[in-house]
Parts: sequence; C-alpha cells; structure tokens
Amino acid sequence: MYKKLSTKRIGDVGELFVAAELTRRGYIVTFTSPNTKSIDLIVINEDGSKIKNIQVKATGENISKWKMDEDDEQIKNTNLWYVFVKLDKQEQYKPVSYHILSSRTVVKKIKQRAKYDKAQFIERNKKLPKNKKKRRSSTTIANRWFYDEENKFVDRWDRLNLD
Repeated sequence: MYKKLSTKRIGDVGELFVAAELTRRGYIVTFTSPNTKSIDLIVINEDGSKIKNIQVKATGENISKWKMDEDDEQIKNTNLWYVFVKLDKQEQYKPVSYHILSSRTVVKKIKQRAKYDKAQFIERNKKLPKNKKKRRSSTTIANRWFYDEENKFVDRWDRLNLD
C-alpha cells in the first residue's frame, strides 16, 4: 500500500503523468524551473512549429474539482493551457482523467463558479439567526475552484492544436 501523499507531491505526480501522456502522443516536453510562475511544462510539436505553455493542477479527490488561486482568475498568457489531472488515491495515485482547457476558458469558469458560490453563501447566511451569521474571510474569498462535473473537457488533447 502506498502512503498518503502531500498536496505538493500530488502536484508533482500530476505533472509527471501529463508529461508522460504528451510524450506518448509524440510531443516534445520540457519542465520549467521550479520558480517559473504559472507554467509547469512547455510542449512543442515534433517539427517545432507550435509551442504551448501548460499549467498542471492535480487532485486526489473523488470529484472533478481543483483548488485555484486568485491569480488564476486573470489571463496572463494567451498561449497558456491548463491540464487538470484527477488521480485515484485508492489505486496508488494512477491518473483517472485529464481535463484540458485554455486559460481563457478556465478564467471564465472560475469567475462563474465564484459568483455561484458567493450567491450560495449569501443565501445560506440569510437563513441563519442574526447572532449566527458568518462573515466571509479573506481566505475564503481568495480560494477559487474549478469544476468539470459534466466531464466536458476530458481527454480533449486536440484542443491544444499541436498537430
């Protein structure tokens, strides 16, 4: 039995699986240095004519849900793509699915979800007695989530447009 991995290690495992999958598909993959902000991998097609920057997010949870940062709410690079990896803790952190999206789509989805979560929080809070009402802390406001409940982006490697 494998031991439980830290969040950092789950992220490392996710990056390695994404690099392996892209390599298996015939692309050239380079890891960025650890202090490169928002880019984990650089992927190049075989003839070197197309390059994509990849940000990998991995989770070991049973639902297709990944924690994001407030920084992820901004499009920093139109050539940035996200690959969200769902790992199965019960199966020794083997990949279950890859969800591939452009940064533009991720930003849109995060903002929609944040708006929905805020509305849900306000609605639940309205039902509480005045002395039990909760305030949103700066950490809960800064946390963002990306969900792909419908699995619309699973295995959409074609969206990278590297061929």
